[in-house]
Amino acid sequence: MAHGYEIKRISFLLTLALLVWIILILRMAQLQLIDRGKYVEKAKSQYIMETKIASNRGTIYDRNAEYLAVNRPALSVGVDIKKVQDPNYAASKFAEILGGNQSYYLRQLTNGNHFIWLRRGIDDEIAPQFDTLNIDGVQVINEMKRYYPHTKLAANLVGFTDVDLKGLSGIELTQDKLLQGNPGRAFYQKDALGKTFAGMSKSVEKPQSGKNVILTIDNTYQLFAEEELKYTINEHNADGGIVVVTNPRTGEVLAMAVSPSFDPNAPGNYPPGSWRNRSITDSFEPGSTFKPIFMSAILEEDIKTPEDIIYCESGKYKIFDREIEDVSGYGWLTLR
Repeated sequence: MAHGYEIKRISFLLTLALLVWIILILRMAQLQLIDRGKYVEKAKSQYIMETKIASNRGTIYDRNAEYLAVNRPALSVGVDIKKVQDPNYAASKFAEILGGNQSYYLRQLTNGNHFIWLRRGIDDEIAPQFDTLNIDGVQVINEMKRYYPHTKLAANLVGFTDVDLKGLSGIELTQDKLLQGNPGRAFYQKDALGKTFAGMSKSVEKPQSGKNVILTIDNTYQLFAEEELKYTINEHNADGGIVVVTNPRTGEVLAMAVSPSFDPNAPGNYPPGSWRNRSITDSFEPGSTFKPIFMSAILEEDIKTPEDIIYCESGKYKIFDREIEDVSGYGWLTLR
């Protein structure tokens, strides 16, 4: 009996050992074959850092290749929070240079993020002050910012971008994908603290610049249209106005003036209502705007003269089941 019991126990242990080996082999197969890609990427993330390389946003031109929107270099200040040794001291210095409360910057430095932007697009005279701070983690970074050389000219049409050069309104928004291009990527080896090794970059994917956009707008016509619109609004004490100039033979829009307007270099200084391109976004009843067309045809064909008398139906006129009503009811009026 004892001998049979020993045989059963040995068989059980051998079977258990075999199952363990089978499980280990299957697990190794899963790690090495099925999930290999996932763990390779996870391992890479521990010693390789990926950085995006911004693409160059395309330029917006008028029909004569004159600039409406371009890029120009700018400096921005960011902070790698993990490297800041004394947040209180750093916050006091940031408030001293940039203005504001020390408590605000201290909250930014202790909000749990790894990186924060202190200020995007700082003035050239401010940037050197950060270079002399000698605070670990502070970085003055070269960037590009969107610049509109003619300020308010065609602003409602061209639109503007955010600090990351993403279109928010106008042509900048509708043609954003075309203007943006594709960002590139660079890979760097890093240590356990996240510091990159100089000269240890891996393969780089070059960014693809965005396409340029040429509008049918003529800057000269646009300037004249905006000046005349401004003069007329002031003369009649109006709240706003629109002027659209087109080529009647081709339908090309040569000017699109809108008031109120804004400076796209600083859109935050204006109410959002002034950003709207009213000539496109707003709807208008045809109403009296068609009267000159009909009157021109009547005079051109000598159907009536300016002094002919017309009965205006006391402001109401029925056509089939619809009644057209004027703002004011008139009786007899001359064509003029």
